[in-house]
Amino acid sequence: MKKTIPITIKLLIFVSIFFILAIANSWLFLNSIKKFKKYAEINNVLFSIKTDIVALEYMLDVFVIGGDFEKGGGTEGVNLKANIVDSDMERLKELSATFGIFSGNPMLSRDYNDIVSDWRLVKERIAVLSNTISREEGLLVHNDVDLTTFIIAERLAGIEKFIYAEKDRAFSDITALVVKSLLVSALVAIAGIYLFYRNVFNPIIRMSSAAEKMTDGNLRSKFETASKDEIGVLAKLLNKMADTINEAHSALDRNILEKTIIKETRITEFTALNKVVGTIGRTLSKEEIALIVIDELMHSINADAGWVYLTEPFNTGPGKRTGLIVQRGLPHTFLKEANGAKLEEYLTGRLRNNKKHIFVNISEMDDSSRPLLESAGFKALCIIPIVYTNGTFGAITLASKSHDGFSNTASCLFAEIMSGELAIAIENINLFEKEYRSKQLMERIIYQSPVSIAVFDKCGTCIMFNPAYSNFFEIKDGSQPAGKYNLFEDEVLETKGYTALIKMRIFEGKPVTIEFEHDASKGQYNQITRKPIKLKTTLSPIVDSNGSVINIVAMYEDVTEEDNPKKQMSKR
Repeated sequence: MKKTIPITIKLLIFVSIFFILAIANSWLFLNSIKKFKKYAEINNVLFSIKTDIVALEYMLDVFVIGGDFEKGGGTEGVNLKANIVDSDMERLKELSATFGIFSGNPMLSRDYNDIVSDWRLVKERIAVLSNTISREEGLLVHNDVDLTTFIIAERLAGIEKFIYAEKDRAFSDITALVVKSLLVSALVAIAGIYLFYRNVFNPIIRMSSAAEKMTDGNLRSKFETASKDEIGVLAKLLNKMADTINEAHSALDRNILEKTIIKETRITEFTALNKVVGTIGRTLSKEEIALIVIDELMHSINADAGWVYLTEPFNTGPGKRTGLIVQRGLPHTFLKEANGAKLEEYLTGRLRNNKKHIFVNISEMDDSSRPLLESAGFKALCIIPIVYTNGTFGAITLASKSHDGFSNTASCLFAEIMSGELAIAIENINLFEKEYRSKQLMERIIYQSPVSIAVFDKCGTCIMFNPAYSNFFEIKDGSQPAGKYNLFEDEVLETKGYTALIKMRIFEGKPVTIEFEHDASKGQYNQITRKPIKLKTTLSPIVDSNGSVINIVAMYEDVTEEDNPKKQMSKR
């Protein structure tokens, strides 16, 4: 099995090669620089010797030709310059011994030895110059030294020319070495970059492209690479992660689809519930509300038929009767036969002591109603009780022609909510009908009573009065006190100080009786011409279930003719 070299090892090998190459190039470059510096230093020394020799010749000319020696002048300047040249010669000797530049070239070696020999002669001639006593002797020394230094200069020029050529060759070698080093380094770098691009960067680019496709929604995209190193391992891990994400995304899609279906179902249910609530708010017809409930339930649960049984709310007999009020999807013959088979007794009987919906498989029924239901094509029933607080006063029955028509329990739970709304609506309608009947009874009692009676709201405004009141006060035609006369704003009661007493007793929930002289002829709503009477008025509060005063009932009586004197006010 071929062993895979990790990327880190590859990178380390490449860096090591590049480092070794850099060290080798640096070593070669430094050696070339040393060679160049060697020739440059020798060239500097040769240039210095030539310059100092020219200066020596000038000083010698001044000393001899200028006649300084005749004036008794010294040779210190000539000797000083000769010492400088001698020092340069020693420096050239050291460099030649160090670098071996002359030993490897016979011609240069001969010229160098001649220069050394000639310079030794020049020094000897300069040494005897201080003992010269005649101009002729001085000129002879001068000419001899001048000729010798000229020869030395020529030989130095030849050596210098050779040194210049070697220095140029060394510089060319350095330039070529730098170019070669750069080329080799560039080739190595390009090779390394190519290898890393092929083995590292290109797989990463492909994986990045696959990641972008995944970001755009293509979760089936794969991280493809033939590498078996860390990049390959990473690609496998990413592919595994992508598969996990794809599975999670698929599960999320399924979950979203399920949630969407549930949401749409809830929206449908909410719309249906809102429709039922809207119907409850605008009508007091149980049949209309029940029909809307049946229609919405059949639509949401996909039932094939539905009907509602209700008990009679005001039946005072020994037993409450249950009757069908609305239906959808039932044949006409079915309704007639259902009464004979007492289907409602069977269905409502199944709900006894049960406040939740129940399922009935018609094929398992043991009742005489089974053939009737099967003949209509029904195979399953969902029966939902209509329950308010602790009482059950009806049932909603949904029928399906499929055995699994009611397999969705959530739909039947929604049917229970709709049944609850229907129960509240029916209970409110029953209470309203009961209240309405009570109000009608109360109004008939007040209207037919021989006692003068007026009813006021809690603010004291008259809202109704009976014929006896109208006759007692002889109310003018077209001048009714209802909505106009206010008990708490009556001037007579206010003047006699009864208004505050009435308010206090009434809003404490207690009746109050007052007697006072009343001139009925001064009333705003009557046309009485008789003498003032002694009026007895009894006021009683009417309270609601919470004990709050909602109305005030006043009864009026003429006690003028009574024998026994009465107190002006008595509290009862």
